[in-house]
Amino acid sequence: MKIGERFGLCTPYAALTGVQRHQAEFTEKGASGFDLTAHVQNHTVYNATPGIRYDTRFNSFFGVSTVSGWMAWPHTLSGVNLGFQAAFASTPTATFTVQGQDLASNVAQTGVNPSTLVNRH
Repeated sequence: MKIGERFGLCTPYAALTGVQRHQAEFTEKGASGFDLTAHVQNHTVYNATPGIRYDTRFNSFFGVSTVSGWMAWPHTLSGVNLGFQAAFASTPTATFTVQGQDLASNVAQTGVNPSTLVNRH
């Protein structure tokens, strides 16, 4: 969900996002009792993102040109840890947490997008 209001060339905005990751059940084979096994697991991440967009149009030699850009600061509200429960296939009741690549809690994002609609004269 996003909300924002344009002021001149800039549009400040705020966004709330949620992403759910689904991990299917799996069992590795070929490690003689050290095969990893895991049940179906879901992981949900929620972010709040304040940001600002900028855009302007102008006539250039080639046609109408647009330059737009944005800056945002996604902040993870929950779900930073992407670890999951697993076990060795030979001892399926002795579970442990496998640590994955954790998400950053705060990230700065920027972007610029120049474009031109070329005239066909």
